[in-house]
Amino acid sequence: MQFEISTPVTNANFFNREKELDRLLFSVENLAKGARNWVAVLGHRKVGKSSLLWELRRRMPAHINDVYLDCWSLKIEPKSFFGKWTTEIINAFLIKNKLAKTTGLIQDYSVAAIARLGSLKIKALTQAMALLEALNRRAYSHDLFEDLIDLPEKIARETGSYFLVIVDEFPELAGLMKFKGVKENVSDLFALFRSVWQRHRRTGYIISGSRIDMLKEMTQRSSSPFFGHFELLPIRPFDEKEARQMLQRLFSDAGITFDRKLPAEIIKLIGSNPFYLQVVGSEIHRLARDTGRADGETLKLAVQETFFDASGRLYFYFDDLLKKIAGASTLAEATLIALTEEKRMIDVAKELGIERGAVSAVIAGLMKQEIVKKNESGAYQLTDLAFAHWLRSRSDLRLVLPPLLLGTESEKAVARALSEFGFKLVYQSKASRGTFDLLAMHDYMMIGIQCKKCELPCYVEKSLIRRMKREAEKLDWHALLAIHTSSGIRFYDAKALKEGKGKNIRLDEKTRAVEDLFSLIG
Repeated sequence: MQFEISTPVTNANFFNREKELDRLLFSVENLAKGARNWVAVLGHRKVGKSSLLWELRRRMPAHINDVYLDCWSLKIEPKSFFGKWTTEIINAFLIKNKLAKTTGLIQDYSVAAIARLGSLKIKALTQAMALLEALNRRAYSHDLFEDLIDLPEKIARETGSYFLVIVDEFPELAGLMKFKGVKENVSDLFALFRSVWQRHRRTGYIISGSRIDMLKEMTQRSSSPFFGHFELLPIRPFDEKEARQMLQRLFSDAGITFDRKLPAEIIKLIGSNPFYLQVVGSEIHRLARDTGRADGETLKLAVQETFFDASGRLYFYFDDLLKKIAGASTLAEATLIALTEEKRMIDVAKELGIERGAVSAVIAGLMKQEIVKKNESGAYQLTDLAFAHWLRSRSDLRLVLPPLLLGTESEKAVARALSEFGFKLVYQSKASRGTFDLLAMHDYMMIGIQCKKCELPCYVEKSLIRRMKREAEKLDWHALLAIHTSSGIRFYDAKALKEGKGKNIRLDEKTRAVEDLFSLIG
């Protein structure tokens, strides 16, 4: 099993969804027996729906022509969508029946394509080319749309074959109704789909959607054309055991030695969404490729790079997700940020300085999308732990978020203290940071910080202070020792500490601490 984050995971890399896959294969097997079982696969983005559907296609029985359309990758416009719908159906039949070598694959309407398909003497394929020609002319009519939707069944009946049509992100097709050519000819496009599909005996349908509220409404609301026609198949993140097994297998197959607790630490931090695990796991693999070993320090760097760096894979993903959820609504975005921690509705309203009714409407919408949940205590919070972490990067704590989220108790205390000064705090690789735990940055000012938890008076090894000074000079940084006591954080300039006799340096209330970090400049 390998790390794979760019394409759907199939074959040897497919992991764990056997129960869901078996349910889909059962639907396919029933198709040849004359039983129609339409299935709607629903789940948030990147939870594994596409991988499941692609693995279904890989295991598709030889007698089934399978068609896959991803509405998020298509232009949702009548000519573009139905053109793709038609060519994919034609090509699925040609490929599965080993006819593509004779005819070539069909990209669009052309005289040459008509001639090539005509040699097969299959009337439905010739009619399909006529449909493409009408689409190219934008000669839209009710009959044209009905014939396009009916195409797989026509081919199946004439050739004695079967089709399975998979439409990924099916609710996106609602966008077709805003086009004049559709509105003037079809009062309800989904009702037309339902009406035609109901007549089909040799074609089955699987739809999927990430907009859970829309897909549920389409399939469960009594006034919807699809009410009662689809069995819902929810796809959720792995449970903790499954996620741990996946990470262990990925690291082992990659030849990475890892701390026994590392998989559990990853899951505790980002949850069990397989995509998040793949992204963070892949970054851990990259960071550990020289040493072949991964630990908690590697995890800190991996999360910092993928979540909080503007070029990180999860940063891009969550930024796009936020736009899809909140759109241009600043209130929705502010509510999401407020709910990165569990809060009552009245507390959210107070924090945002608005009426409770306005917050209630936003939260209700977010709950329909399963972005927010209500706990037994009556408080609300985000359902996605990793998304909640990322959203904090848009809060006032964004500059110090990596150590605040990932750090030790002392590193978190330092982060809170430095947030007041406007410093950005990050982790560096062990090779880059030397003896320092954190790097604090403000404009051109760079401060390496060593964190220690103790009560005053306490003792620090001279050798540590000397290493800090040497490495700071080499890197052109300032060197600070941060002592975390029960009363707060005290910063000491390593260059100003007097060594005296013995192996250790004594720090007490009288030892001069740095009150103003900017005083280190100059």
